[in-house]
Amino acid sequence: MIGSTTYLVCGSQVGQRRMIEWSNTLMRDDIQNITGIFTIGIDIDESYQLTKKLKIANTIIENAINGVLITDKNNNIIEVNEAFSKINGYSREEVIGQKTNFQQSGIHDNGFYSEMWATILEEGSWRGEITNRRKDGSLYTCLMTITVINDDHNQPLYFAAIYSDITDIQETKNRLHYIAHHDPLTNLPNRLMFQLELQQTIERASREQQHFAVVFFDIDRFKQINDSFGHHQGDALLEMVAQRFTAVSRSSDVFARLGGDEFALIVDNIVEPSSVGHLAKKLLEVYDQPFKLNDDLEVSLSTSIGIAIYPEDGATPAQLFSHSDSAMYKAKSQGGNQYQYYESSLTEDVRTKLDMESLLRNAAEKGELSLAYQPQISLSNNALTGVEALLRWSSPELGQVSPAEFIPISEETGLIFKLTDFVLVEVANQINDWLYKGIKFGHVAVNISMVELQIEGFPEKLGVLLDKYRIDPKYIELEITEGVLLTKPKFVMAQLNKIRELGFKIAMDDFGTGFSSLSYLKKLPIQTLKIDKSFVSDIPTDTDDVQITKAIIALGKSLSLNLIAEGAETLEQVEFLNMHGCDNVQGYYFSKPLAVHELEQFALNKANGKN
Repeated sequence: MIGSTTYLVCGSQVGQRRMIEWSNTLMRDDIQNITGIFTIGIDIDESYQLTKKLKIANTIIENAINGVLITDKNNNIIEVNEAFSKINGYSREEVIGQKTNFQQSGIHDNGFYSEMWATILEEGSWRGEITNRRKDGSLYTCLMTITVINDDHNQPLYFAAIYSDITDIQETKNRLHYIAHHDPLTNLPNRLMFQLELQQTIERASREQQHFAVVFFDIDRFKQINDSFGHHQGDALLEMVAQRFTAVSRSSDVFARLGGDEFALIVDNIVEPSSVGHLAKKLLEVYDQPFKLNDDLEVSLSTSIGIAIYPEDGATPAQLFSHSDSAMYKAKSQGGNQYQYYESSLTEDVRTKLDMESLLRNAAEKGELSLAYQPQISLSNNALTGVEALLRWSSPELGQVSPAEFIPISEETGLIFKLTDFVLVEVANQINDWLYKGIKFGHVAVNISMVELQIEGFPEKLGVLLDKYRIDPKYIELEITEGVLLTKPKFVMAQLNKIRELGFKIAMDDFGTGFSSLSYLKKLPIQTLKIDKSFVSDIPTDTDDVQITKAIIALGKSLSLNLIAEGAETLEQVEFLNMHGCDNVQGYYFSKPLAVHELEQFALNKANGKN
């Protein structure tokens, strides 16, 4: 049409179509006769395509389930989507033009936000967990990613935040963490929590050149009391003892129930060792008044207390535990109801550990080490999906030594590297042998110590293993624990990513008994969660363990992870795990750890459909 603008799709080259804006104008002579048409064509394809993309992006943002918030370079909100309003209760009109700090919860200090913005400006983005406040005043936790959008001169122009409400997941995680780290009877920190606190106290004391004490104590002759009056009354006594101890310890001290009638205390930042003796006297005085169980029953108790001082009596958790325990038994051997400081002379327990270390050092060369393999069974089809390699030590001098005894010693002394090398080589040879025989074993799971992952070059060692034995890494699953993230988390994460890039599977072992934030869990390159046997052993009768197990399964499913439950020993446990969506089971219900020839027969039976 003359005098109008027309948009046409034209082809400028073979196979290429572009949007052109055409404008037509009549040309006339002096007496207004039409002499022609003047046509101008402008290529608007780039702006047209940009507009089209913006419309698509806007549609995606508006319909996204995650909240989206966009600010200008001065942190003034210029746009939010509907999901943002649903998450925190504010309408679009209420927040446009505001600064983002209107939703701050007060949970995080200025240092948190300063570090966050420094990361955004230096690295271009930030991702983490943050607690905000809704319009109704309630708090919620979100997993947030903030990205900077720069102009043509690489200067910040906009900031875009995308986040999801993870309050329910975080509350479940916190509940799991609390239950896993606290004694259900007294609500005191348990042994695991005490060990974590002790490690942190050592690191702080080392930096600040301070002294602290580990105080270890139990109730004298508690077993006889428990057997005489029954476990119910024994539990009541333990609760009352815990309450009295809590009353005399400082709020800055860590007081824990380690199990049974054993308690421990970290007395932080002491100036003189004698000050711990004053506290020990207060603990002894706790027993001066009898414990009233009911109207007709009062019980008099006493305690034995052992004290070890950092760093004089030990520089590691194991040493401080061992030495305070030795001091306690010295107090008990002298009649109880007293306290003793650790003495530098070697105790029988220390001698035993030193002897074990010496024998373990050459155990591999002497042929004393071997592997057993415990099957992992699919609950969907009863098939063998994998086996876990378990290290065994049969010592001529000590007999069959439990891994719970020699693995911690190997980690303390550095022998763990030698043991890991032995296991990996044995597993590599066994895999090749099974593949040659046509044995269908799925994969072999190998436990990896956190000590190994904190050493430079471990992924490269695994790469050499693959090349030397020509192993496909899909046949090996490396099991780690949550504790690997307690120290050097960024370095360990990089190590794990390298291992995953090599093709190995990675499993999180004993999940729920350690600690890792949800943000770290999402970042870990893991494919499998293993539910710890401590949760499985009392299902379906124990309500807490039932809830924990169900929560772990739900968490694993939400992260698209494979799930293996350890320690299943009864049909009821297996049926419960199957009903709630657990993928695989490992435990005595299906099989104990097996020697190689036993495992081969087990695998053949499974392949032939035999139970």
